[in-house]
Amino acid sequence: MEKLLNEIMDLSFKELQHAQQILKLTQEIRACIEKEKVKTLNQVLNLRQQWINQAEDTRKKIQEKTKELESRYSKRMEEINAKLYSHSQVENIFKNKEQRKKIYGYIYELEMENLPKAENLLKQYRKKINGLQQGKKVIQVYEKRSTTPSILLNQLK
Repeated sequence: MEKLLNEIMDLSFKELQHAQQILKLTQEIRACIEKEKVKTLNQVLNLRQQWINQAEDTRKKIQEKTKELESRYSKRMEEINAKLYSHSQVENIFKNKEQRKKIYGYIYELEMENLPKAENLLKQYRKKINGLQQGKKVIQVYEKRSTTPSILLNQLK
């Protein structure tokens, strides 16, 4: 049991580190949105997704180890007698879990703040792109007309 508890504790610490990294990147996303740095925003979003995937993989490993612990010893994590096993292991696992919950709660709040700002940024860039496309269409129309004499010139002759 000691070995399984150590593995779960290590994984829970790793998952906590993933959560902290996701929080850091979410804060970077907010800064990119505020500074309207779309290219950097895209890069940070991709990097954050990688960390989210790693956190999910770690969470699945924790679940597997926890199920293994429960099936081997017929005890849930909450029922483990801390006096018989290292109290710090069980305590650290639960502390990490609580810290992760707080971090993910804060990430959620940041995401709710970022969402409307990101939508506004997308609208701005959509308008700019539409303007560019309209300008391109106008240029294409004039390029086609340049091969024929201008109507105005014909009238003056």
